[in-house]
Amino acid sequence: MNKLKEIRKSKKITQKEMAKYLGYRSTSSYHYIEAGKTKLTLEKAKKLCEILNLSIEDMLSYIQETCNKKEVS
Repeated sequence: MNKLKEIRKSKKITQKEMAKYLGYRSTSSYHYIEAGKTKLTLEKAKKLCEILNLSIEDMLSYIQETCNKKEVS
């Protein structure tokens, strides 16, 4: 389980809710962020940080960690 998913779950926020907060029409759009399959715009990254109460540095680190794991697999 990646860090973004862990943090989201610890705050009791569903993927559906995250998708809605970020302005996506489908849950899968947010799922792709957690899976490292899609890139975030700066605006979406800022909003994600606000929702999860993260610094932008921490959030970028978590996303990079997810991407690096995909490259190794």
